Amino acid sequence: MADFTAQSEVRAFLSNPIPMAEHGARRTHSLTQEIKMSDDKTLQLDVMAELAWDPHLDASHIGVAAEGAVVTLTGHVTSWAEKRAAVAAARRVRGVGAVANEIEVRLPADRKWHDDEIAKRAVDILHWSCPQLAPRVKITVTAGVLTLEGTVEHFFDRMEAERYVHRLHGIVRVDNHLIVSSQASLADIHDKIEAAFRRNANLAADHLSVTADGPVVTLRGRVRSWQEHDIAERAAWGAPGVTEVNNLIQVEP
Repeated sequence: MADFTAQSEVRAFLSNPIPMAEHGARRTHSLTQEIKMSDDKTLQLDVMAELAWDPHLDASHIGVAAEGAVVTLTGHVTSWAEKRAAVAAARRVRGVGAVANEIEVRLPADRKWHDDEIAKRAVDILHWSCPQLAPRVKITVTAGVLTLEGTVEHFFDRMEAERYVHRLHGIVRVDNHLIVSSQASLADIHDKIEAAFRRNANLAADHLSVTADGPVVTLRGRVRSWQEHDIAERAAWGAPGVTEVNNLIQVEP
């Protein structure tokens, strides 16, 4: 009797294709979810390993979550420089398409400085390190947030000013509002940037496009890493006359 009942159930199951299709779909969905979870876990561990490897930061209080190609960093560090280093480390990892930075800067008691002291040290550093740039840069500090304002001739100057001050103790953030203003000819910006892309061995120039509206450049296309994304942007900023770069390049690992 039991055998007859079992055989009847099998025949009923085989004669109804809908449950079989549903079963297959559910199994496929389950396998897809398991693979996705495995990939997310691998990416999470890779980012954690890269953070621990970086000598410029203490990753012991940084949390990492990964979903798809998006990595979220949480927790806290003791300086603005460490927060920047954490993002840079995460972006170096293969498979990372975007980084959400929710890390908080918590200054230790011995690194808390008054705003006027931070401002004076920042001004001194610029005068010592790049005296030709210092007169062009106005520095203000409010609640540990250091702001750079003024007009410089090249993007390199804009980034140099930030590079010199971002490691100062007592800073929780740097807002770089320096404006690039160049008198160079704008006629061949597009051609110069495309030529720079083709020369660079680290870029797949065929997957990138450049449009120039006067001194404003827009980049589009696809790259496989944040390193390529940043290389393309630096190349665009290197063209004489560029005052703004809109980097719309997508990272698709």
